[in-house]
Amino acid sequence: MIAQWINWSGSADLLIFFNGWGMDGRPFSRLDSAGLDVLMFYDYSNLELPCDITALCREYSTCCLTAWSLGVWAAANALSGRQLQFSSASAINGTLQPIDAEYGIAPEIFQGTLDSWNAVSRKKFYRRMCVSLEITAAFYALEPERDADSQQQELAAIQQMVLQPSALPCCNLFDRAVIGREDRIFPAAAQEKSWAAAGIPCKNTAAPHYPFAGLRHWKELIDFEQN
Repeated sequence: MIAQWINWSGSADLLIFFNGWGMDGRPFSRLDSAGLDVLMFYDYSNLELPCDITALCREYSTCCLTAWSLGVWAAANALSGRQLQFSSASAINGTLQPIDAEYGIAPEIFQGTLDSWNAVSRKKFYRRMCVSLEITAAFYALEPERDADSQQQELAAIQQMVLQPSALPCCNLFDRAVIGREDRIFPAAAQEKSWAAAGIPCKNTAAPHYPFAGLRHWKELIDFEQN
């Protein structure tokens, strides 16, 4: 796992953001931190945190957690068992059971994405992720600086961790979930079932899987369901 400080200015408030699979900070580089300290995690080839997150959070008056897509599963696993108090913890377009016919991505679809992944199929995936031509064009302009091989290796590692017989159920850290009705990666119906089973309130939006195109500030990710 990679940690990247988007902003570290000594603010009293910290946002911890678990990015999606295959991502890095580039698609979010246009967002203004507006004085908020922002720590991003990405690349879930392993779930070992590269910093002492518990000690770090103690340095702030408030800590908020936002996770997107497969980052929802990664955050729940990587932060499990730690003494962390979040002012809010939002899951966006993801579930705790990411490879699951009922509560996540159907296993055969996940496998098909993994098997066919290359520079060409990646473009098709991004189009499905963004849905509209306008959002897709904006995303292409700031797409991750990751090569297809590294993304495929990460996806294979996630699959192995999720499906290994010894895998423990995710410990839910989230107090709210945001579901995009136009999500073509994590089906909205599967997200609704997953969070209903966990007893977590959901907010439905009209957004695609990549729902951040209209945001201007990192603070908007904290109360994302209000946007």
